[in-house]
Amino acid sequence: MYIEAQPIGIMPPSDDDRMPLWKVINGDDWRLTTRLTLPNGTPATPKNSRITFALAGTRFSRHAYWTGSWNAGVEPVNNDGLVSIRIPDAVSVRLRRGVYSFSLTVSDIFKKNTQTRLAGNIQVEYEPTSPNHNIPYRHTQWGELAENANHETI
Repeated sequence: MYIEAQPIGIMPPSDDDRMPLWKVINGDDWRLTTRLTLPNGTPATPKNSRITFALAGTRFSRHAYWTGSWNAGVEPVNNDGLVSIRIPDAVSVRLRRGVYSFSLTVSDIFKKNTQTRLAGNIQVEYEPTSPNHNIPYRHTQWGELAENANHETI
């Protein structure tokens, strides 16, 4: 028997309130499946919409590690808006262990109405079968001097 203690008057968080987190392995193809609709509620297809999927370091990153669109990483599964997003292993093999952000926007064919329909995070992990286990950090390491003149040594 387990007792879940919760403070009086505090509602437990709902799963709908949480940002999705996909756990994936470095070096694998990653596949996400979701249902997409246009801003007016019509199921999204390559004939009636334009979509952009972006995978970046954080939600504040200016440049994406990978961008997908219809027939370039994003494929329709059926005409009801179900799509499969495939992030190739050539991208995943270059990513360090950690969390990356993604989002997907859906626009009408003329790109007049656009909405973000999917947003979340991907947790990249290493496993014994992963091709990389020690990808270097993007920033300077201890004992290294940066090219930046404002860099201070401790």
